[in-house]
Amino acid sequence: MSEIILFLIKGVVVVIVTSFIMDFLRKSTYQKVKGALNYKIEMKIVAVLNLAFAILLWWVFVSKNYQYQKFSQTVSLILLIIFFTASSLYLLAEVLFTKGRFDEEGIYFQSIWGGKREKKWKDLISIDSNDTLSWYILTFKDGEKIRISYFLGGAGDMIDFLIDEEREEG
Repeated sequence: MSEIILFLIKGVVVVIVTSFIMDFLRKSTYQKVKGALNYKIEMKIVAVLNLAFAILLWWVFVSKNYQYQKFSQTVSLILLIIFFTASSLYLLAEVLFTKGRFDEEGIYFQSIWGGKREKKWKDLISIDSNDTLSWYILTFKDGEKIRISYFLGGAGDMIDFLIDEEREEG
């Protein structure tokens, strides 16, 4: 019974620490340079730490520094390796190749997922947010959508700018 309670306490601690980290990263969405859209050092650190953990898991697997005779341990380790390797590659691609800028006229945005895009604010028809995936979705008249992560430095500035523009027009 005490093992279950200890397991639950560990889970609660992980959830609390993760919540604080996510809250800190969301607060880093404002930039010193107005109009800049790029990931700040905090997200780059998270990406590098994730990669370091993936490398550590690979090292444990290759060196057989676990109970490899137990099938369940091998399967668990392989699943962790797959998850952390994939998430490391995704995070690194995201923080290294996503950038952009915005001004009174429009937005220029570049990501590895959607390529280079340049849109005028006058063509913007909606701004939606997806709290589950932590991004804003900008939809333009031609049907194209630009997804801006909550964690992208400058995203908060851009949303504040768009809200102010909408208030001025309406």
